[in-house]
Order: sequence, then C-alpha cells, then structure tokens
Amino acid sequence: MFSKSLRTSVVALVFVASAAGAQSPAGAASGALAAQAAPATAPIQAADTPTVRARENYRIGPYDVLELRVLGEPEMSAEAIKVSADGFIQVPFVDEDIRAQCLTERELSAVIAGKLEKLLKYPEVNVGVKEYNSIPVAIIGAVGQPGRFRMERRVSLLELITYAGGINNEAGKTVTLVRQSLPSHCEQSTVVESTETELLTEVISLKPLLDGVQSENRLMRPGDIVVVPNADVIYVAGDVTRPNSFQLREGMTFTQALAQAGGPTPTAKKGSIRIVRQVAGKDREVIPVDLEAINKNRVPDPLMMPNDVIEVPNSGGKTFFRNFMSALGGSVGNVPVGVIP
Repeated sequence: MFSKSLRTSVVALVFVASAAGAQSPAGAASGALAAQAAPATAPIQAADTPTVRARENYRIGPYDVLELRVLGEPEMSAEAIKVSADGFIQVPFVDEDIRAQCLTERELSAVIAGKLEKLLKYPEVNVGVKEYNSIPVAIIGAVGQPGRFRMERRVSLLELITYAGGINNEAGKTVTLVRQSLPSHCEQSTVVESTETELLTEVISLKPLLDGVQSENRLMRPGDIVVVPNADVIYVAGDVTRPNSFQLREGMTFTQALAQAGGPTPTAKKGSIRIVRQVAGKDREVIPVDLEAINKNRVPDPLMMPNDVIEVPNSGGKTFFRNFMSALGGSVGNVPVGVIP
C-alpha cells in the first residue's frame, strides 16, 4: 500500500499533468509540476544510442517548439513554431493549420513539403524540435533521484528507473505504475471528446523487472507516474539491545528479526515474548512465542508479517513504552509533513 505522503504526491502529479495536457500553457504547466517534485525536469537520452537516432523516433506533442528550414527559401523558414494545445502548427505561406502532434520530425517535414509543392518545385524541408515541452513522466518513492523527466524518445520503465538513480535500499518488492485510462494522444485511433478519465494502476514485481524480464517491463506514456513504495517493516521493542524498526525481508523469521535488534538483554523476560499482529479488517492478534522451544527446534520459527511488533518485556516491565517509542522513531521521525493549500 502507498504511504499517505506517496498518495498525496500521486494525486498532485496527476492533477497537474492532466491540466498541462488539457489547457495550460507550457510555462505554467512546467512551473506547477516543478513545485511538486524534484529535481528539475531533465531530458532522457539513450546512453548507447546516438542523439540523432533518438530524435528521429520522438513523436511531437503539444507545446513543443519546432524549427523549420526550407532550403534556399529563408522567408519560408521559421526559427520557432509552437505546437498548439490541440497539436497544430501554422507554417509561413501555408493557408491552413497543419497537424504536428504524433508525427516525427521526418514525417512532419514530408507533410509540410507536400503543402509547399503548390509554391515550389521539389521543396526540401527540414523540421527539428527546438524545445521539448510535452507532458513529462514522473517517478517518486524509493529511488535515488525522484523527479520528472521529459521523453525525447520512447522510454521503458526500467530505463526510467535507471535515469532516476536506481532503486534504493528502502524499496519494497513492487513498483506501481499510475496512468490515465485513456491511451496517449498518439495511440488513440479516434478522437475522444470526453476529458473525464479515471486512474489505472498496475503493480509490477520489482525483482524480475530488474532482472530484465521483458514481460514485466512497460513503455512509458506522457503523464505516467511511477511509484516505488518503501519496503514493509516490522518493529522490535522492549528489552533488546537495539529496539528499532527493521525492513521486512522475504522469508524473515522471528529469530532473524530478534537478531537484527541484537537479541534480548540479560534482564529480558524471555518466557513472555510475544508478537502483536494487526491485519486490516481483523482484530489484533497476540501470539506468544517460546524462544527456548524455537532454539531447541521443538516448535517452528514463526514467519514475520508486515507491521508485526515483537514485544520483549523485562522483569520490571517499566521500560517497554520508552523502548517501543524508540523502535517507532526510526520510521515516524522520517515521515515528511505535507501541506494542503
């Protein structure tokens, strides 16, 4: 599940991205997004692919700024042509708007050359993207550098994670892809008049994705948001050497969790250790644990579950609350404070 702060970030990013694609000028959209995420927008380019090849695959979008060159005809050329919100441009000496959205530079050059054939014999036209201002993608959560990225070509989920600095040590086992229900503007076969969309989420297993399993990879669309949640945690509190919260690893057992906390102290009441388990929609469950029986292989070593609390009392029982707050401190103290204007 998302933390509250991650859910807030997703909602804010989706709202701003939708506004940018529907009605906001490029500058306003960029400024609004910059206020929600860091670092500043950075272009994505292939490390092992020439920039020219990447540009050839880029599909022009709203608010991009184009440069037009007509060989031998400077008056028909233009330094900066801005793509409108609905994907059209105006070209000198052409008396109709030309749809640029979803075309590559080469495809648009051919379209414009066809329009200019009424005025020139064999016109040679070259269109280049001068500024990439289409809706970016965003990645937040347990990555090295959360932020927004412009896509100057088609980018996969795994590439996006790489450009965001990779997965950090706090990441869980999944990645969540959040996107609008409508396909991207370049994938729609018909004009969609309704602007009402719902958010679709897809949970993707992290390990096979990082291992290069193609079935787990996805091609990113403008406006997509990738959330990398933190791993689940368990808490070890009471009379142990290092009371704290610990990342829940796959297959972690009770004794492994206890060992991460340094084990019981000499004053611990080992016969009264218990696991407190709270599962959503169910009553709290208290599970007594016989540490001596586990160590002698008389009973199984219980598997830990997300948010389990291991309570290790001492003979007096007076230090438990203090140590429990110490265990929580590693998590509670790091939760960011959000502001809702």
